[in-house]
Amino acid sequence: MEEPVTQQTLIDTLELFSKHAKDEIDRGQLLSAVNYRAAQVLSERHLIGFRFTKMVTGRYIARKTGPVLTPLGEKELERIRAK
Repeated sequence: MEEPVTQQTLIDTLELFSKHAKDEIDRGQLLSAVNYRAAQVLSERHLIGFRFTKMVTGRYIARKTGPVLTPLGEKELERIRAK
């Protein structure tokens, strides 16, 4: 069973995707720094435009499916930063 992802990990991961959206980090830097389980959760919540698939080996495949941050993801990031 997988460990639950903390709220702070989700926020940190969303921030990483925001940096990628602003071209502050490239895709390679993003994928080497990201928590894949957290990214998968963000994807399932439609906050990022990526799909993460966990392989039998435990590795993940990342596929871009839309904008790096979806409009919903941008709103969530604004809400978090306003706190």
